[in-house]
Amino acid sequence: MLVLKRFLAFFIDYIIIISYAILLFKVTILSSETFNFNLETINPIKSQFISFLTLTIPVILYSVLTERSSKKGTIGKWVTGICIEAEKKHILKRNILKYLPWEFAHTGVHWIYFYANKNAEIPSWIWVVLIIPQLIIVVYIITIIYTKGESSAYDKFSSTKIKLKKRLI
Repeated sequence: MLVLKRFLAFFIDYIIIISYAILLFKVTILSSETFNFNLETINPIKSQFISFLTLTIPVILYSVLTERSSKKGTIGKWVTGICIEAEKKHILKRNILKYLPWEFAHTGVHWIYFYANKNAEIPSWIWVVLIIPQLIIVVYIITIIYTKGESSAYDKFSSTKIKLKKRLI
């Protein structure tokens, strides 16, 4: 039950995150046309930094601020009736670990885009940067299933747990 609620909560939060990412992408496209810069020639380090500031940091802040709030969870967790059990100081660590694979994947995507636009062979280190996050996510999912939804690898490392909210009625 908790496993399904946890995955549903993630799905709801992911819809919110994807909606924000789509909006951000549209703003980026409009900005590139307005300020006359070419997205195909941007340096991958610069694009990584920009995406980190405009996408990753806001997503982590969304998670941290909502999980530290009196609701003890993101909108997805609130809707599904689950919450984070943790000291507030552990919630930032939890979310950094949770989104770290996502950021590694972004790095790989930026570099693939860079090499593809140059019609150059993609170095093998980029494939490693893209595969490792997938493996970490599999570990996260397995640990969530194994603990019946109460914990994941990133929860274990950050001393946090997921619980069903207590009903007043």
